[in-house]
Amino acid sequence: MRILLVSLIAVLVTSCSYPVRYRSPEVSAIAVDKDTHKPIPGLTVSVSWSAIRYVNLHQLEGNYVTTNLHSATSVTDTNGAFVIPAWGPVSYRSSWRYFLGDPTVSFSKSGINFGYWKNQAMGTSSDEVHALPFQTVDYGKPSWDGQKLELPQWKLKKLW
Repeated sequence: MRILLVSLIAVLVTSCSYPVRYRSPEVSAIAVDKDTHKPIPGLTVSVSWSAIRYVNLHQLEGNYVTTNLHSATSVTDTNGAFVIPAWGPVSYRSSWRYFLGDPTVSFSKSGINFGYWKNQAMGTSSDEVHALPFQTVDYGKPSWDGQKLELPQWKLKKLW
């Protein structure tokens, strides 16, 4: 019994150092004015996929670090459309956890942030998942992919 317990602990400790691979297909959407439904050209689009790792469980605050698994930017065209190319696989140690709410997409112009969307395709948006060693995490298409994302008029007025 003792040998089994020691073996199990050894497997758990060493498994955190094995890699997990992450990748995502191409994602796209269209930015439109919420009131007029007209496309909004020239917005900077930022899309990001993140991970979290707990470093000190004995502290109530500051017990984790985050990292970007991947981030990309684009600019909306005259039709308000943008495309972020597929990426990956990239490898991280299996001690990192990924977020079901990723990727997030945000829009800005001239330093003004116009809002962001999280992926709702997998259910809850803030849950984190611990991937198994040697697993490849395929993010798949986010809930907002291919959709018209409506930006609020009151924020857009700051542009004009």
